[in-house]
Amino acid sequence: MAKKRNRRVLRVILCTFILCFLSSTALALYVDKDNTIEMKGKVQTRFSFRTEDSSGFTFPEVSAGDWVQFRNIAYLEMTHDLHKVMDKTWLLAPFEALKLDVQYHLVGRFLYEGIYEVGPDQFQMVKDENYDVIREFESDISLWEAYADLSRGSMFFRIGKQNLSWGETDVFRLLDQINPLDNTFGGFFEDLDDRRIPIMMVRGSYNFGRIGPLGNVTLESFWNPTPMDNTVSPFAPYGSVYAFPAPPPTEGVETRFIEPEKNMDDSRYGFRLQGMMADNFAFSVAHYRSYVDVPALRVVLDPGPVQELVYSDINVTGGSLNFYEGFTDTVFRSEVTWTWDMPIFIPETNAPLLLGIPESGTIPTKGMLGFMVGFDKNMWIRLLNKRNTFFVSAQYFGQWFPDFDERMRVAAVSFSTGEFETIKELEQSMTLLISTSYRSGTINPQLAFVYDPRGAYMIQPQLTFVWEPIRFLIQWTAVNGEQHGIGFFNDRDQLTVGLSVLF
Repeated sequence: MAKKRNRRVLRVILCTFILCFLSSTALALYVDKDNTIEMKGKVQTRFSFRTEDSSGFTFPEVSAGDWVQFRNIAYLEMTHDLHKVMDKTWLLAPFEALKLDVQYHLVGRFLYEGIYEVGPDQFQMVKDENYDVIREFESDISLWEAYADLSRGSMFFRIGKQNLSWGETDVFRLLDQINPLDNTFGGFFEDLDDRRIPIMMVRGSYNFGRIGPLGNVTLESFWNPTPMDNTVSPFAPYGSVYAFPAPPPTEGVETRFIEPEKNMDDSRYGFRLQGMMADNFAFSVAHYRSYVDVPALRVVLDPGPVQELVYSDINVTGGSLNFYEGFTDTVFRSEVTWTWDMPIFIPETNAPLLLGIPESGTIPTKGMLGFMVGFDKNMWIRLLNKRNTFFVSAQYFGQWFPDFDERMRVAAVSFSTGEFETIKELEQSMTLLISTSYRSGTINPQLAFVYDPRGAYMIQPQLTFVWEPIRFLIQWTAVNGEQHGIGFFNDRDQLTVGLSVLF
């Protein structure tokens, strides 16, 4: 058995480094004589090791030094600009007659998480016991993005499988809740840009230019017809690498996922108006309909107890305002949202069966105000770096329920108390990012910090070495503090080593 596992390890590592070697000799290139087809891509492998023993509800239990991630991923992108070849095929004649610029973009994604095959015995046992579930997300070969761009003057359309981000925030999402997030893809250890899942949509915008005192006024909208694509954020199952720490499933209790129906009434859609005031203040106002990243919980009788995880729809209205302040040489950012129908968790309402009441639960909703204020600034710290500035980005987030109910809880059980974690009328968090570069951009240190005033924090120092087209990453993530928010992951400290090749 050990020999077979070792052969699998060597085979996966060898394939990964062969891909890296082959791609390292290549650059983004055009493959046709008219220079209309551009090819580029990325190959990456990541190894992560826990730096502390498991505790609490983390399963499977691992020890400090155990291997917990072996992710291999590759993207292959192709962009084809049809402007120069429209007169060479009759299929493009209608677009040429309308004087439209047309191009299409394709991205293939290849993903393999090898920890279930070659990692510690605990993860291999998880796969053996939950083969169908784990198999769904340990590997993937898909057409990740596929869309066409049509433009003419101030008009722009993008049709197909794509990402759309309207927010100005990092780490936490406010206006940026259109695309679902992949909760099986490293969780909050990963950047948001790597976790968004492209969905089918029609997106259009029109730039009106200057209207009175406002400049660059643009109206944008999107529509994701659910009959074509009802994708929601996948839920990391119990025992997977990045599953939320929770007690083991109760025997005899079925878990059922309730996803959007494939009908037009369940479609995502939204509108945004953006522009400039006084040539310095960038503003936007928006409204959209989407779905929660983490499904809401209720327990029903059907006829026995069933735990339902419901992907509730949400309607969000909000806006952002960013501006540059010359005296301090700083960009200030702000964002505010109102979620009209945020699903909440009240044990007596969502899960009366847990309290011995023989009734089916329902999911209540409340209005929620979310807001962020932050700044970005380049500053000199010559004692540490005489040649390059430090980039500093800070954010303060708030989440407020005006119609707060003292019975509201987080639908997660605290390991220390065995009860559902409390929630406050105003929840807060802060983030800080500091980065710089040395030796002509070949050495890039970065420090990220997230703090929850209720007593939890995450610190994430990393160092990236760049030898084009190769990038080598060393990153440590440590979470400590009370079991609330990020504190639920306070036994997940890990060291990550990554190798990426761009071509």
